Amino acid sequence: MNFTKRKLAKEFHGKWNDIFENAQEYSGSNLDLAQYDQAVIPTNDGRLILGFLYVSEGNSIIIPEPDPSILYLTNAEREILALLKLKKYFNDAPIGSESAKTANKFFDFFQHAMNFTINLCASIEAFHNSVIPHDFRHKRKSKYLSKNEIQRFCNFEEKAKKILPLVYKRSYVQDFGSRYDILLDLKKLRDGVIHTKDYSSIGQSVSYRKLYIDFLNFDFENSLLIVKEYINYYEPDHIEKGEQFNI
Repeated sequence: MNFTKRKLAKEFHGKWNDIFENAQEYSGSNLDLAQYDQAVIPTNDGRLILGFLYVSEGNSIIIPEPDPSILYLTNAEREILALLKLKKYFNDAPIGSESAKTANKFFDFFQHAMNFTINLCASIEAFHNSVIPHDFRHKRKSKYLSKNEIQRFCNFEEKAKKILPLVYKRSYVQDFGSRYDILLDLKKLRDGVIHTKDYSSIGQSVSYRKLYIDFLNFDFENSLLIVKEYINYYEPDHIEKGEQFNI
C-alpha cells in the first residue's frame, strides 16, 4: 500500500495580479499584514499557491493551505500500521492473557482506531464540501439551498446520494452500493465515538462493550482503500500515490 501524496488546496498558473483583483505585492514593508487573511505565493516554475497569513506578536508567516481532504486522509494513514498490529494482538491472544497487558493494549488500539476513524470520515466530509460549485443550488422541498446552506444543513448521506450525483452526473452509491455501505459503517463507527453511549442494562454497571466490539470487528484497511476509491471516482487522481509502506 502507498501513503497518499500531500497536496495543497489550490494552485494556479499565470500572473497573480491577473487572477486576483485588489491584490497587493508584499515587499517587506509599508503593508499592514493584519488587514489580510489570504496570500498568493509565486513559485519559480510559474505556479501560484494559495496561502494564508499568520501574524503573532509582531511576527508574520505565509503558510500554504493544505487540501483538508488530503490532510485528514494522510493523518488517518499515519495510524494504520500501529492500528493493524494492535488489532492482530486481540485476534491472536488467548482468553487467559494477562489483564493488565490486555487493558494497555486495548487503550493503545482504541486510540489509534478512533483517530483513524474520525480523520477518515473528516476527509470524506471535507471532499464533499470542497467540490460543490459556488453557484450550485439544491432543491429541498420548496426551497433551493445555496452552497453554504448545503454545507451546513445537508448530512453525509444526502451529499453522497443526492448532491454529488447532481454535480457530477454519476453516482458512486448506485454504481458501488455494497462498497458505499462500508462508508456508512465507517460513519456509524465515527458517530459512536462522537456520541458515546452507555450500553448497560438496568441493574448493571456502566458498559461501552458494543462500541469497543464494533471497533475490533471493523475492517480498517478496506475502508481506507474504499475512501480513496470513492474520492477518485468523482475526481480522478485527486488521491495520488506517495511513499510505499507494507502492512
